[in-house]
Amino acid sequence: MLRTNGEQIMFNVFEAMKRHDEDPECFRVEVVDEVVEDVFAEETPTPPLERVIANSIDDLEEEWEREIELCLKHLDACRVDENPKVEDPLKVKPKEEPNSSAQEKGVSIVPELKQLPSHLKYVFLGEDASHPAIISNSLTSLEEEKLLRVLRDNNKAIGWKISDLKGISPTFCMHKIKLQEEFKLVVQPQRRLNPTMKEVVKKEVFKLLEA
Repeated sequence: MLRTNGEQIMFNVFEAMKRHDEDPECFRVEVVDEVVEDVFAEETPTPPLERVIANSIDDLEEEWEREIELCLKHLDACRVDENPKVEDPLKVKPKEEPNSSAQEKGVSIVPELKQLPSHLKYVFLGEDASHPAIISNSLTSLEEEKLLRVLRDNNKAIGWKISDLKGISPTFCMHKIKLQEEFKLVVQPQRRLNPTMKEVVKKEVFKLLEA
């Protein structure tokens, strides 16, 4: 029995079965899947990761854009110039020693001679009293001539100044400690320092030598 708006209709199933159609048909309503999906979506909460991604997608896009710009700047800085500008190498003029120019020009340098004992005397291997050497005064003229010949043949083995010595740098042998203007050179008696002060003085001396 079906009642709608004051009307009443009665269905007799048994009478309907007697007057069925020739072609049997069956009808059904498929609403179960839709109802299950709606209820599942309402009762199941959104995962935290999904919420974070959904809420912060805009911030991530801005951060990605900044990282991309930074990477592009690094790539531009590392780009190889196809047409590099090559500068001419600097020409360094070698430092001339004070006595080298005079030696190359043939100017003889006469050193200051000191007084010798009676059994020694000066002889000169070069012209104009240059390149002196000290020999015995008791040699005969023949022995002296032979000795001078040997010394002149091996003139390069004798060093009259530090720059003449082979294998020794003048900068290594001549250390100069730069003093300030208000300081004066004073000779002081030798003193003995304790180990602590000795290390301090040692470091200060090394600093002055390296300056």
